[in-house]
Amino acid sequence: MTSCTEKFGNKVEGFISGNFNKLGKYTALKPRRTIACAIILTALCGAGFARWSTENRADKLWVPQNTVAEAETEDYQKLYGSSSRFNSIIIQANIEKENVLTKAILEDAMKMHGQIETSVATVDDKDYTFAGTNSLCTASGASCANIFDGVCKCLVLSILKQWNYDLTTLQNDADYMTTLNAYGS
Repeated sequence: MTSCTEKFGNKVEGFISGNFNKLGKYTALKPRRTIACAIILTALCGAGFARWSTENRADKLWVPQNTVAEAETEDYQKLYGSSSRFNSIIIQANIEKENVLTKAILEDAMKMHGQIETSVATVDDKDYTFAGTNSLCTASGASCANIFDGVCKCLVLSILKQWNYDLTTLQNDADYMTTLNAYGS
């Protein structure tokens, strides 16, 4: 005697196998029509990709839409705006598999930082510098871009801060790795 569960299982299995049997026979008897239906169905399902667009604006991705938070974010942007743009520089040794944390490469990085810090860019007859008048830096109390100003003017996150962005200090550091290992502590 079969149980209720077995009867139900047999009915489900019979329904599925019967329908697949019918589908198999239809496919075998009318292959062109089956292929055409498959292509049409795929095209209809893929038609939505014509309206596909990607979103990379943080306020649209992370702030819930049609909420108080969205309205307040828009008000904040209207009042204060956001003009900061952060850039990163990745230092790589010019010889493959060479350690980038050698003193010579750190000195080269320090020289490059000095060039960036002292460069002047002219746009529409207006001069821009890293720190100072028409500054391109984002103000922050966290890191000094130029120790001689006496205040931390620009947000610069770098291991070169260990030597206060001063090439001579780095060159005179007898145990630069100890200084480097103290970064962030």
